[in-house]
Amino acid sequence: MGFAAVLTSETRAVIVVLPIFAAVETVIFLKRFRQQGTAYAILFAAIAALVVVGPVGSIISKRFAGMIEYYDTGHAANWEDKVSADIREVMWRSASNVIAAHPLAGVGSYSKMDYVRAEAGDKASMLDGFRHVHNTVLDELLNDGIVGLIFMVCAFISIFVYLWRTADSWAMRRALIYFALVCGSYGMLHNPLLHEVTISSTMFFLAALNAAASRRIMAARRAGLTSYVLGKKSTA
Repeated sequence: MGFAAVLTSETRAVIVVLPIFAAVETVIFLKRFRQQGTAYAILFAAIAALVVVGPVGSIISKRFAGMIEYYDTGHAANWEDKVSADIREVMWRSASNVIAAHPLAGVGSYSKMDYVRAEAGDKASMLDGFRHVHNTVLDELLNDGIVGLIFMVCAFISIFVYLWRTADSWAMRRALIYFALVCGSYGMLHNPLLHEVTISSTMFFLAALNAAASRRIMAARRAGLTSYVLGKKSTA
């Protein structure tokens, strides 16, 4: 279902990694069946039908074929998002120059785009209307510099480690890995921490896992265990 949602959104940053996750989960699921050869044949036939006959092939072709052709031949006629790529190139190059001049503390979230547009020179008009540079790492370096980036990374690492240790199954741990990779991939072309929908989705996901972990920990304590880690339960 998640794969279908991403395909309809045509978000390239996630389309790149999501098929890998789908393949891993499909292999794990098919291991439950005795006739694995038949199950794999049915799966591959279904995938081929989706790509050749269904909408998947056209969506992937629309998002990537023109870009590949441009870098291979130099012709941009079939690359529908060439303007978007040019804008990102200007933003990222200008942002990198600003960060190099203010590496430790950045320039602040309110004034960063003024700095970036000033650095862009005669291409500044391409950046009109943008409030961030569509890259999580560059945005944080512009906002708060290296110091802020370290704090942000450490905060998410601490959350990841806690949820990893308190997960009740490897399926939950795989979900954490997928979540981290999707956030990283999506954050390279966008910034999930600057949009209400992605912020709320991220917080709801983490809150749900944290609530489940808290219930398991409290249940373990009531059972006389001093700690709860998957595969390692310490008694008092």
